[in-house]
Amino acid sequence: MSQGDRAEWIKVAKVTIGDIPAGPFQTGCAAARRKCRFANELVPTILEESAQWAGWLRSAARRARAEWENPPVAFLPSPPEDRPLTVDEVLKMAPEIVALGRKNRAIDADVLEQFDCIIAERHRLDAIVAARKAASG
Repeated sequence: MSQGDRAEWIKVAKVTIGDIPAGPFQTGCAAARRKCRFANELVPTILEESAQWAGWLRSAARRARAEWENPPVAFLPSPPEDRPLTVDEVLKMAPEIVALGRKNRAIDADVLEQFDCIIAERHRLDAIVAARKAASG
């Protein structure tokens, strides 16, 4: 290989493997030192050996960036027309949101009391249905 060919080969190799994170790149280089007999085997071996780890790191970095740019926010929906939420509206909410509303006193106490009664009644009815199924089955 001439000096010009070597310079061109190195330029192409830099572009090809230049975006591999340091850890996976070092692992790929170590594998290339063990396996490769010829220069044309270096870049494919480094790419192959580092692909899985580098992909995982890139994916983790994308997830971290997305979470940083769009942090999860726990909030209660604002009641329409500045009126208290109805029991039906509270029953449609996820339990975590109801717990947050209870903690922050964002849901009217009367509505929460009705909500608790409805949930207790649902649990009682579920127990009756389960007992009847067990007795008939």
